[in-house]
Amino acid sequence: MKPNADDLVERLAIERRKKIMMDGGMMGGGMMIGMGLVWLLVIVVLILAVIALVKYLRT
Repeated sequence: MKPNADDLVERLAIERRKKIMMDGGMMGGGMMIGMGLVWLLVIVVLILAVIALVKYLRT
């Protein structure tokens, strides 16, 4: 019996998903640390902007 093309595609998709999960997702560890630092920087800038706005409005 000849294998069905859909079965082959599904099998390849499952193998690929397993490999991605073993690698820790799509992003590497360094990229995740970089994204975390970017978000931390964004939060710090927002907090400083709020403090500056409050200070400006009080004067």
